[in-house]
Amino acid sequence: MEVLEPDPAYAGQRGRPTGETIGGGEVVASAGAAMAITSRLAMGVAGKVVHVGLAGESDAGVAADVGASAGLLGGRLRIGAALQNLGPAMGPGLPSPLPRTIRAGAAIELGAAGPGIRTTLAAEALHLEGRASFATGLELGYRDERGRGFLARAGFDARARERDAASPVAVGGGVMLGGLRVDYAYRAVGPLGGEVGGADPLLEGVVGTALGAGGGEARLALLGSLLSLAGLIVLGPLLVAPLARYGGRLLALAFPREGAIAQGNLLRNPGRAAITASAMLISLAILVALAGLASSFTRGLLGYLEQSMRADYLLVPEALFLGRGDGGAGPELAERLRATPGVSAVTTLRQTSGRINGNEAQLIGIDPQTYPELAGLVFTAGEPVAAYRRLAEGGAVIVNGVLAAQAGLAPGDVVTLETPGGPRRYEVVGVGIDYLNSRVATAYFSQADLAAALGPQNDALLMANRAPDADPAALEAALLALTRDYPTFSLVSFAQWREEQLAGNQARTNILYALMAALAAPSLIALANTLGINVLERTRELAVLRAIGATRGQVQRLIVAESLLLASLGVLGGALAGVGLGYALVGAINRSGLNFPYSFPASGIVLAALVGLAFGVLAALLPARRAARLDIIAALRWE
Repeated sequence: MEVLEPDPAYAGQRGRPTGETIGGGEVVASAGAAMAITSRLAMGVAGKVVHVGLAGESDAGVAADVGASAGLLGGRLRIGAALQNLGPAMGPGLPSPLPRTIRAGAAIELGAAGPGIRTTLAAEALHLEGRASFATGLELGYRDERGRGFLARAGFDARARERDAASPVAVGGGVMLGGLRVDYAYRAVGPLGGEVGGADPLLEGVVGTALGAGGGEARLALLGSLLSLAGLIVLGPLLVAPLARYGGRLLALAFPREGAIAQGNLLRNPGRAAITASAMLISLAILVALAGLASSFTRGLLGYLEQSMRADYLLVPEALFLGRGDGGAGPELAERLRATPGVSAVTTLRQTSGRINGNEAQLIGIDPQTYPELAGLVFTAGEPVAAYRRLAEGGAVIVNGVLAAQAGLAPGDVVTLETPGGPRRYEVVGVGIDYLNSRVATAYFSQADLAAALGPQNDALLMANRAPDADPAALEAALLALTRDYPTFSLVSFAQWREEQLAGNQARTNILYALMAALAAPSLIALANTLGINVLERTRELAVLRAIGATRGQVQRLIVAESLLLASLGVLGGALAGVGLGYALVGAINRSGLNFPYSFPASGIVLAALVGLAFGVLAALLPARRAARLDIIAALRWE
């Protein structure tokens, strides 16, 4: 592994290579036993010996795990919980306590109970080192009657970025050879001690905040939504009957005879219908939830952009986000900018880092007189005019929502800033958020207070307004000539920069849409697999229908009608669960310091309904074709 050290040019928030590489690894040997308490409930315990090595030092220790699981829906749905890493402290060098972990999760198996294609969806919530997070995964595989087959897996771990992983996505596979099973999984690991590449940082920040860094109420809201989703799956068999009755009436308008038979088939085996529909329910619930998150995220972000960035021109360093900028420029750049003909107003932002009430924070110095004119904060607590006035008087600070949530701050509180000259106390006069620093714990001081506490700071970002009578082309040419003397800065018009931000936001939204499509795919496989099994099991029944006069077209429409009823159950449950889950995700973001109003995903629900019904038709095509081509004489002999 490559070792990085904090880079002072980036205020310690980026790493730079040291040229040193170290080796490390761990070996775990474990053995466990499980016992069935009842036909549905099982409990187990495992012991493990762990050997860890890092940079030439090593240590060994023992630990234990305990857990329990319960099977529902004939064993296809399993829910469980476990307490892991019960044991003494260990580690190379200075021993530290083992990461005590609480896990709770569920897995649902779709497909044939015997040989054939198998699909398993799993989701897990865990509490580790004081934080909650989640992971989810998908497994596709095939197994023959002798227990031989193969598996392919993909998973997403929301904690990946906190554990030096280069990607939150893991992939793997396995081979089953009767009683022997071989598995392999891979996930890239980044450099030790530095940032790693991977997912888009802004998207990752929002998702990570929603799922891992929210307050206790936010985590309870997420847990409640997931339990509601599980409840819909468990109660699925009870929902099949009313949906089949009402849905069958609608189908009868298009398929008078086939709709009635399809309705009867679903009512005959509601458990299987519910299991099949649950795959689509889960997929569409996540789709609707992500649609709500994307819509709320887009509207909220654009609101911050419009309200907190109003300057005509920006002089920005190479890295736009202030916490990752360079050393900035001295006051002479701002003076020359003010002296440029056609410039009516200028303000600057100065940046450093420090600790406030023990919390690491980004410190921004602003001019309380000019900053509200060219930029500004979106206040969630406090009165803006009074807050800026108190900032100008000194001894005051405005905190953003992230820092307020982390440190539990509100207007009127007094905070302590650690400085080289000793601690300094400031009164919190408001909670406000700006677009550039919405994801980072940030405190806003007057530039005079920041200089008095931590010494003079360079200007990290400059903003300028154009005078009403100025010629835009001439002014832009003059500003470009000015920036040639400061090669670390670039001139960007607000209109151009806004378009770039909108394009970046659209790219992030497209990533979510791609994820939605990937999540919907397993439901298509599960639905087609179940319909194929139904055709096999009802070979004789379908042959009887053909023998008494049913045409091939009527048999095909019968299978399509059944598929549409199953898809409708998934669409209805997915829409209900998705709205609740999306609302909880947005609420978790807001609890962590951001302020995104929930946007009802009407278009997402329509899209989910169209996708679900389209999948219902697509999944039925091959089974319907097979059913229509049955040899009547041979099928009547089917046992």
